[in-house]
Amino acid sequence: MTSKARPHAQLRPLLLVLAMLCAAVAGAQGLPPGQNRVQVELLAEPSTARPGEAFHALLRMRIAPGWHTYWMNPGDSGLATTLDWRLPQGVTAGALSWPVPKRLPVGPLMNYGYETEVLLPLQISVPAGFAGSVLQLSAQADWLVCKDVCIPESAPVGFSLPVAAVAALPDPRAAPLFAAARAALPGTLPAWTATARVDGARLRIALRAPAGATAPPPGEVYFFNATEGQVAHAAAQTVAHHRDGLLIDVPLQPQPLAPVERMAGLLVAAQGFGPGQPSAATVEAALSSELPDLGPLRATLTIAGAAAAATVMDAPATAPPAAPLGLLLALLLAAAGGIVLNLMPCVFPVLSLKAMAIVGQARSDPRGLRMNGLAFGAGVLAAFWMLAGTLIALRAGGEQVGWGFQLQSPPFVAAMAVLFTLLALNLAGVFEVGSRVSALAGSMPERKGPVGSFFTGLLAVAVAAPCTAPFMGAALGYALAQPALHALAVFGALALGMALPYLLLSFLPSLARRLPRPGPWMVAFRQAMVFPLLATVAWLAWVLGLQAGVDAVFGLLSGLVLVALAAWLYGRFAQPSAGHRARTAAIAASLAIALAGGYAAWPVQGLAPAAGGSGSGAPQGDAAGWEPWSAERVAALRAEGRPVFIDFTAAWCVTCQANKQLVLDSQPVREAFAERNVATLRADWTRRDRAISEALAGYGRSGVPVYVLYLPGRAAPALLPELLTRDIVRASLSAPRTTTP
Repeated sequence: MTSKARPHAQLRPLLLVLAMLCAAVAGAQGLPPGQNRVQVELLAEPSTARPGEAFHALLRMRIAPGWHTYWMNPGDSGLATTLDWRLPQGVTAGALSWPVPKRLPVGPLMNYGYETEVLLPLQISVPAGFAGSVLQLSAQADWLVCKDVCIPESAPVGFSLPVAAVAALPDPRAAPLFAAARAALPGTLPAWTATARVDGARLRIALRAPAGATAPPPGEVYFFNATEGQVAHAAAQTVAHHRDGLLIDVPLQPQPLAPVERMAGLLVAAQGFGPGQPSAATVEAALSSELPDLGPLRATLTIAGAAAAATVMDAPATAPPAAPLGLLLALLLAAAGGIVLNLMPCVFPVLSLKAMAIVGQARSDPRGLRMNGLAFGAGVLAAFWMLAGTLIALRAGGEQVGWGFQLQSPPFVAAMAVLFTLLALNLAGVFEVGSRVSALAGSMPERKGPVGSFFTGLLAVAVAAPCTAPFMGAALGYALAQPALHALAVFGALALGMALPYLLLSFLPSLARRLPRPGPWMVAFRQAMVFPLLATVAWLAWVLGLQAGVDAVFGLLSGLVLVALAAWLYGRFAQPSAGHRARTAAIAASLAIALAGGYAAWPVQGLAPAAGGSGSGAPQGDAAGWEPWSAERVAALRAEGRPVFIDFTAAWCVTCQANKQLVLDSQPVREAFAERNVATLRADWTRRDRAISEALAGYGRSGVPVYVLYLPGRAAPALLPELLTRDIVRASLSAPRTTTP
């Protein structure tokens, strides 16, 4: 079977760039730089080459434990391995032959690939007129390898063979590998007849057994489509076993990247296709208007898709909500969540200053006020769409990321701490930034022009990442499981909700005039906002300590001291009243010290979490009785008949920490858990954790907090609101039981 050009090959450079971004994130997860997770070599089957003959070569890929590479059709995400050849004139290299891949479910996605080792044979043709004494072949191998992150890797490969006029001699050292490679390749079913048709949203494949034979016994039969972007890889496939063959229904993509013009792929039968037949075979057929009659139906089986496969791996913890959201409801929830997001502790200090700027402008410049409101809304929308695009792209590349994913990266946490320190120093009057650099963080919140308002919108979304407002969880979970246009619409509704109060104040000056009149209190309010920002810096330092250890915190604090010194030098000696030479020297000194501070704050060392910390993805138990979460532990507790309460949390999630301190660890709630013998598990997502990411996706969520309660006798888990109260938790524990069907 030969594969056609991938229908969206033009996206390959973009996917590689995104994968490089993933590789940068990998540095924040303790992965050794400059070391490939896949070791590759190119081998020749013969020990000599003969002009006018072809021989076989083999790309051998040895994959590090826990990592995987991809099949010719990687599925919902990933990139296939490629070879970029540099061949002597006249020599040609055929396409790679692909062994039978594994199904690799990743949350709501289904990928196809290989683990441990894969052998990819191909054919090399030497022209009859080749005159050299040595055949030198070389190529650049490129592949994508994934685990918790996806990393593009490459390596040069090649070999040289002496050229002889006699028949090529086999190389006994390579014989075992080539035998293993041929054994791993799919076979063919020459006596079987394949027919296919597109029936609405399904590709239907009929496979008729040869005369005198019967279809394979009822068992798992799975179809791997050869072309990417046509079928819904993660959806369940239905296989009907008839007397004379098989009928396989494969769901198609709602928005395929290329139309299905021909059926081509790979069929794998767990129990084989009969005596003397392979267990995996390539199939190909032109589309037909009718399917043959395959005789009486013997059995019908549904082969699990990605969601069901995730349920098998994590059965008690990935049951999705009974009623999935529709687009309209998701848009309404996102807009409501955006409105409430303005009141969250991460966002309020910045946006309250913009509100005060509106107070001062409402009476003097109504038209300019409207322009500022629109610019602020545009900044919020641009930031949310950039965040949505990044999330969609990373998920398409195999990443398991969700709302607040950037705070799982220690460098980003450190950068946010520096930004908030500069904001606090600016509000305290240590320095002011001129119009030429008005986009810098220190001047964003209070600038009156549209540029300042736009960047305030960007900043507001950046600092909103640690918070999840009510209604947001379900909407974001829905968005990231939908096509890109739906996801962008949901994020746009979230942006509209967040910007709505300021748009109303901007276009209805009468509302702004009802706010307190401008006066000296605004200066006091500005100075008071310094302390919430410094508290945020302290919290970010704590998060960094859980992620990267105490050495990283010391580096951050040292860097902040230097950044503060740079800000003071700028504010004290770089004023317009100073002479040109003095001002230039002050700016240069400030910049040099600020760069030194940024270098010191960057957490390049100590990326292992502090001992006993909860940022490792394997949280420790605590005195309050919380156990580390795992799918196996949930299964064991439910088998015992105990209620199970799961807290999906992260140190950088402000909402999570507030719920923990005020509700979950409070004496009344702890007593309620004890009275009902509730097992309490904590899933810590401070650093990236693949199992937790997949469990969240199974619940239809993409970020934390998420609170899940399993009660004995109930058919499905209960998902509690993002903002908890003690009464909500206690009432959920007292919910009436229902009979499990």
